[in-house]
Amino acid sequence: MSSPLENIERRVVSLHTRLSLRPSLEVAIEIGDLLCAAKSELKHGEFLPWLRTRCKISPRLGQVYQQVAANAKLHSHSRLPENITIDKFLRIIRTAKYRQPDPPPDNLCPPVPQAKVFRADCRTWKGWTEQAGCVYTDPPWLEPDLYSWLGVWAGQILRPGGILLCQCGTKDIPDRIARITAGGLSYHWVLGIIYDDAFRVRPAHGFASCFRPMLMFVKGKWEPGKVVLSDTYTVRQGGHLHHKRYHRWQQPLDAIQHFAKLTKPNSLTIDPFAGSGTTGVAIMNLGEGRRWIGTEINPDTHKICRNRLRDAAAQLVTPKPATSRETVV
Repeated sequence: MSSPLENIERRVVSLHTRLSLRPSLEVAIEIGDLLCAAKSELKHGEFLPWLRTRCKISPRLGQVYQQVAANAKLHSHSRLPENITIDKFLRIIRTAKYRQPDPPPDNLCPPVPQAKVFRADCRTWKGWTEQAGCVYTDPPWLEPDLYSWLGVWAGQILRPGGILLCQCGTKDIPDRIARITAGGLSYHWVLGIIYDDAFRVRPAHGFASCFRPMLMFVKGKWEPGKVVLSDTYTVRQGGHLHHKRYHRWQQPLDAIQHFAKLTKPNSLTIDPFAGSGTTGVAIMNLGEGRRWIGTEINPDTHKICRNRLRDAAAQLVTPKPATSRETVV
């Protein structure tokens, strides 16, 4: 006679071998294809109301269905095993939710005069020949020694009154301030990028951290410009799902451009950790004689950055004047 535990064991093994999430995935793909077809049948602005009222599907879930369908074409889910694991199923869904960066381009575009990026190690590159009004960068957060180097180097490359804007992890703020001020700069303020959809943020140290700090340091005395900015910028719901086109650690352009308004017309901004060139695009968009120079050590990312700067230069528009929504710090 079997014991209760043995009965449980047999039942678990039986159910586990029969488990397959493949039908659910195939249904999700079919729904996504149908939603894409419906979108082409509807006029602009009609799709989301139709999705909510007629299909009883939220816009966020509808987007996931469409992205699952799009990923199916790219990754050939038809070749997956019949009994797909839960882990594999969830990985496919996560991949659909978060856009993957584009691959590096095959060709390297010519540089543009107002924004140049060089493939180099910023710590050894000899091309830093001009003093800058701003160093605007996002160093690798898990390498504290780079912040120590940044503090010393920025103190040398910045002109008097120049500013350093750099991002870091929230928990690391005291350490990064100490490391950078040891190089001679003065700590001035903590700015912040805020994401308003907390439930999509991975928990860290007991919090769903929706705040991305940006530290501001000054060389000597800083003279603020005429426009007084808010010290935070909110990336609206879902916005951060779409700004990773070029790089895994890419930052949202609208937020970076908001704080780039702290730079002055006809000034030079430098980014030693250029990545995909978001700061360069932001500086170009602001115009008024602003220039940007960056370095990027990764060859693929350097190619992405340079081509992105070229594309952005071709689409330049006159920036809008400051509005009353820009509030006092």
